Amino acid sequence: VAEKYALKLSSRARALLKTETPKTLDNASARITGSVRELCRAAAEACAGLGYTPVLLTDRLDCEAREAGRFLAAMLRTHAGGGRDLAFLAGGETVVHVSGKGLGGRNQELALAAAAGLDGLAGAAVFSMGSDGTDGPTDAAGGYADGGTAAALREAGVKARKVNKIRQESPTVMDLILGHRIDLVIDTPTQGRDKSRDGFLIRRTAIETGVNCITALDTAAALVSSLENAAVQGEMTLIDIATIARRGKA
Repeated sequence: VAEKYALKLSSRARALLKTETPKTLDNASARITGSVRELCRAAAEACAGLGYTPVLLTDRLDCEAREAGRFLAAMLRTHAGGGRDLAFLAGGETVVHVSGKGLGGRNQELALAAAAGLDGLAGAAVFSMGSDGTDGPTDAAGGYADGGTAAALREAGVKARKVNKIRQESPTVMDLILGHRIDLVIDTPTQGRDKSRDGFLIRRTAIETGVNCITALDTAAALVSSLENAAVQGEMTLIDIATIARRGKA
């Protein structure tokens, strides 16, 4: 770094930089006081104390929060009605891709993603929380969903309908798109260019069949804002973006 930015250093400083970094320190020690594995072990003990049989799925979870939510909901449906009180545990690091004015909150996204899969399922719930007691930059400590969450959203005016994935039984989301039973698709791309991912196939199919497709949440938010203004003013004027671009160059 010093050479790259031509930093002016004293001879003493340069001599120290050339000194080999110590590989061991006799006067220092380190102790791990907490880890994901330890947290999962403590959670398992707490569940056992409540009468549940803990099942550790993984302590190295590494995926999108919404994918984790769907997976956990699928696990609960698979084992529902078996007559056993089970507690499935998973620890690790999930991620949320935030765009526009979104705040994030991986725990809340995980719970909302699980809500659709849990819809109508009795005696099952998904909890998601962070070890620091917060969920991103939000004021929530975590997320929770059970078999009644999707119904509660519908009652509040947030229409939610469970749609099967591409490789599940028909009708799937692809069937709805191809049948023009969906007017708008909001699907944000994830990292990578894997053309076999569901998201890529959904976006491509929507475009090829003429179904409106939005790939950024800030664009979706702008559309909602425009529709709200139109509802108040009673009309909406459509403007070609190309026209605005030409005006800007004039």
